[in-house]
Amino acid sequence: MTTDVGDAALIVGDTGWVVPHKNSQALADAIKDALLQSMDIEAWQVRKAAARDRIERNFSIHKMTAAYNQIWEKGIVGC
Repeated sequence: MTTDVGDAALIVGDTGWVVPHKNSQALADAIKDALLQSMDIEAWQVRKAAARDRIERNFSIHKMTAAYNQIWEKGIVGC
């Protein structure tokens, strides 16, 4: 669960809850929804696995260092 600031929504994607920033009611509703959904143990395990898979596929240390190196190789970073 996150508020929609920075890249947080990109990171969470469709595996969690993204609420508008500075919207406490939306955050409270999302927390309530998450608590209710967590009662279904099997569905919760599927959600957790999807979230982990998303992070591993898109944001692993290997993926991030490869992207960083690609930027340097292309000379996008000026010195």
